[in-house]
Amino acid sequence: MAADSIELSIYTFALKEKNVKKGEYFNLNEFYRKNFIFSTDKNPLLVEQDELYNRFKIEIIKDFKNKFRLNKEGTKGISSDDIKSYSNSNVIDGIIIGGNRGLNHKIYKINDNSNSTGELSNDEIMALPHYFKIWTPPNSQVGILMIQNYSNSGITTLLIDFLKDFYTRYNTSFSETRFVPNEIKESFINRSVVKKVSFIKSKLGKEARQAFNYAFTDEEGIKIKIEISGFSKETPVKNFIDDFYKNEKLIGIDLEDLEITNDEDVKTTLYYEDDKGKKAHAKIESKFKITPTISLPEELLINGNIDYEKVKEFSDSILEKVKVEIGYKTE
Repeated sequence: MAADSIELSIYTFALKEKNVKKGEYFNLNEFYRKNFIFSTDKNPLLVEQDELYNRFKIEIIKDFKNKFRLNKEGTKGISSDDIKSYSNSNVIDGIIIGGNRGLNHKIYKINDNSNSTGELSNDEIMALPHYFKIWTPPNSQVGILMIQNYSNSGITTLLIDFLKDFYTRYNTSFSETRFVPNEIKESFINRSVVKKVSFIKSKLGKEARQAFNYAFTDEEGIKIKIEISGFSKETPVKNFIDDFYKNEKLIGIDLEDLEITNDEDVKTTLYYEDDKGKKAHAKIESKFKITPTISLPEELLINGNIDYEKVKEFSDSILEKVKVEIGYKTE
């Protein structure tokens, strides 16, 4: 773990009742009241939000059934019995343990490759603790999901797939969109330099393929990739992007023979690297949109593992910024 850094992924999400008109999304409080008011409740109107959150939390924990939930390939798993609810802040959070499944891996000491100290069988999992937070304000159709991962391992796909399956049980779809606060985007851009730019043409007509080279005539699936590299180590992304959009078109030279006449004819990607050596890439379209990795400070770790209270406090501060950016207002 010493060489592993910790990261945070943020998603906005919406819940939509299945089999209803497109565009009709749940008010998040409506979802709780629709699905977690029980027939045993004497007066549904008196069931408080804290109790609804608690019931939701209990159902998630029950869904794990004291076991690990595996991905479709059966190579990774997650589980939890440590989930908390905070109705006063509309938050459910906790620790998900998860990681790779053992495939009869041999275990060795770093300084001894001759004597195995054990074996990780295929019914065991190498699990690390991961923090997650779900914010579902009652007067909004947009919620926030935060998932903490490690640079060399993560549970994002597993947890999102779990949530989608979980909500499906309530005839509800869960749709998420990656989100990075502007402050973090701007910081990353200001600290990054350009490595290369690529342009990919994914379809080429038969005549163009034949004109390019006769051997390509019948190859309907070929793609053309133009890559520009060799940039100065001091080419900042911020200045580069400003200059990049000065052209009337992203590709200013004539490539009509390759059926490239408009920006939409190619997929344009910028590859860049920050001052800590972290590499990333982003599509370049009418606007430059990036979703860089959100790195978390090492101070949130204790003995190589995340500290719940510290990560909670840190993510709470980020959540407040996200609320502002998505235009959330308390009533």
